[in-house]
Amino acid sequence: MEQNSAVSRRAGAMLLAVLFCCLLRPDLSVAENREDQDPPLWVTELDNAIKAQKDRPYPYLKLISYSYRCRIESREALNSLIEEMFGDGSTVADGTPEHVEFVPVVSYKGISAVDFENSDYLNMHLRRGTGTVDLKWMYEGKEYSSVAVVSDEEGVIYDNIGSNITSGETIFTESAASVAKRSSRGDYSATWKKAGTSYNGHGKPVFVCTIYCSSTFYKNGILSNISNSQHSDSLADGWQCHAELTPTDIPGIDKDSSITYNWSMSWSRVFRVYLPSSKSMLVILLDNHSESGAFTHTLADAMQNPADTAEN
Repeated sequence: MEQNSAVSRRAGAMLLAVLFCCLLRPDLSVAENREDQDPPLWVTELDNAIKAQKDRPYPYLKLISYSYRCRIESREALNSLIEEMFGDGSTVADGTPEHVEFVPVVSYKGISAVDFENSDYLNMHLRRGTGTVDLKWMYEGKEYSSVAVVSDEEGVIYDNIGSNITSGETIFTESAASVAKRSSRGDYSATWKKAGTSYNGHGKPVFVCTIYCSSTFYKNGILSNISNSQHSDSLADGWQCHAELTPTDIPGIDKDSSITYNWSMSWSRVFRVYLPSSKSMLVILLDNHSESGAFTHTLADAMQNPADTAEN
């Protein structure tokens, strides 16, 4: 009981320190914003997120409101904010809007920072001169809160909930048997593509993945050629995405009448945070998420809706 009381007192003291430093220097960009000026980028992002998420059904996570707190001008206020966000009583969200897990930050303390020296260093983004905004979220009928670090030019930089969620409207759309007559010889090509961009809870893109495959068949149904590509790119610090496409067997060019592929896409996030109070590095390692499947190409697939004319 005494331990819980002590934690509560420390949390209250940190919050008071942040509020005190904020009161010393209110944000000017909000106070001086006139109707004839464009709002700061973070305002536009949060307004758009609320609008886009308002019709999400129960129990999906959705942003319901926000309120500006202050601009952080002192090192003391910044350190207090970091402790508020990543102290022992805080949590970090992981998952998608339909499946959210709120993970206690203390559960990450056993991860060695040495193994993740090349991961994103969040303190580089949490800096003096940025603003703070209190966010309100709804998930499974219960309200949750987080504090976001924002910038007029960069938008929402980070919070413990929306920044770590990948959009569940996802992301990856599949297109199969998109067909074209390939040449005057009468060859046909069956193509398969899965691609998409994933967004976080604030509507900011975090990574993009693409898998493309084309299988060409002679008019007698024998495989004549294959081509494929995989591409993935991180659009936000700390996010990683990997795309893979592999045939189940060695392709039998000029022999086989079909080819089957296994595909997979996986993504995760990892970043480090330096905690001033304990002078230690905390590693936040979000679970690896993935999608996978298989598809088969045959001449029958390639001959669906062929092009009107062949190439010369």
